[in-house]
Amino acid sequence: NRFLAAGFEELMVEYERHDQDPVPEALAQARQNLREAEQALLNADLKLVCVRDAGGEHWDLTLEGPVALPAGVQAQAWPLSLKADNARSLPLPLSWNDLPTTRLTAFFAFRLTVAVDGADAVEWVRKLPVSGFPEGRVSQVLRLLIDSPERLIQFLKALRGHLK
Repeated sequence: NRFLAAGFEELMVEYERHDQDPVPEALAQARQNLREAEQALLNADLKLVCVRDAGGEHWDLTLEGPVALPAGVQAQAWPLSLKADNARSLPLPLSWNDLPTTRLTAFFAFRLTVAVDGADAVEWVRKLPVSGFPEGRVSQVLRLLIDSPERLIQFLKALRGHLK
């Protein structure tokens, strides 16, 4: 084979299996608690309630539902339309107030952490059922996204699957 004869064979080293270091008990328990907390949040009967604020121009969005997390697990949630620094820590209910219509979303991000070295945070997004979204919300979001001829072309390309 010309590939091996060209010098690749000299670079190859025979594989030697090395045993992995044992995982400390505290880390193994922390990872298990993170998995259990993730399943609890994925299976929880969570819902969003959206109501117009007192001023009538913005909205309050509240995440509700029963959920029990294992000891030592900290959980945060936030609407995906907001930056992660808008995350709120559980327990529920959690509210985000004074949101414009264009920031209302059913997609929520979740982050789970434990205070154990070596245990990585777990993050994911879940679409939740919503009650109270305003009429015409999708139209308002589209008007915000498509505010110029260039943005219209970008939007149409995205619909066709040609995102850059």
